[in-house]
Amino acid sequence: MKTNHYRDKISQDCPKCENRVLAIRINGFYAGSRDRIFLWECPLCGDVWKKAKPRLKVEA
Repeated sequence: MKTNHYRDKISQDCPKCENRVLAIRINGFYAGSRDRIFLWECPLCGDVWKKAKPRLKVEA
């Protein structure tokens, strides 16, 4: 049961297909800069999006 709770906690909502997915995380740098960029890729539809922080599902 703990594994399912953890997986749900780290999953994201894809902005394109609107499915709850365990997105592929891409960490990198902007060319010519030390600024980092964090991207998420949906394994179902292939959409890529950027957010400052992933939205975590919080249980009440």
